[in-house]
Amino acid sequence: MKISFTPIREKVDIRVKKMNQDKHFLLKLISVLLLYPDDEFVDGLLSLKNELNDKVSDSQKGKLLGFVKGIQHMPLMHLQEHYTRIFDMNPRTCLNLTYHSLGDTEERGRALAQLDQVYCQAGYDRITGELPDYLPLMLEFLAQCPDPVGIDLLWSQMGGVKNIAEGFDDPDSPYRLLFEILIDFVESETG
Repeated sequence: MKISFTPIREKVDIRVKKMNQDKHFLLKLISVLLLYPDDEFVDGLLSLKNELNDKVSDSQKGKLLGFVKGIQHMPLMHLQEHYTRIFDMNPRTCLNLTYHSLGDTEERGRALAQLDQVYCQAGYDRITGELPDYLPLMLEFLAQCPDPVGIDLLWSQMGGVKNIAEGFDDPDSPYRLLFEILIDFVESETG
């Protein structure tokens, strides 16, 4: 039995520009940097500086290096506590984008089902236990499959990125720099 979904809202008309490989790289990179930090994450920070050379703008590179500088000397446990405090303990900065636009409603449930359907129609199975609106998952999907059926739904939820940035309680968190990059990116791609 095939399930069809009704649109959450009126069709969102978002004009998204075609992305080049450097933009795919940037989305993938930020998706990884927004994951819960572990030993592999910390080890990867060392090689990050070399990867940035010509793949991002000078402004993006400065913010990415600022992010690395801000976290590279934190002990892993401190970094994990910082991450948890920001993204897991504060609903204003949770990384589930539909929460920011739809709250905890039935409408959000439909949006999550539609996002899952977009992934499935593009031939991707989620292998994480995260909900389909988890920002790192969405960024990785956009980096891997930039023009799937239902792309408007994904880009329409990216407005939550600005909400997350505005919800930060810690003005000195290095994670703010990643959201500055994402806000600029989303605005340039959809504006």
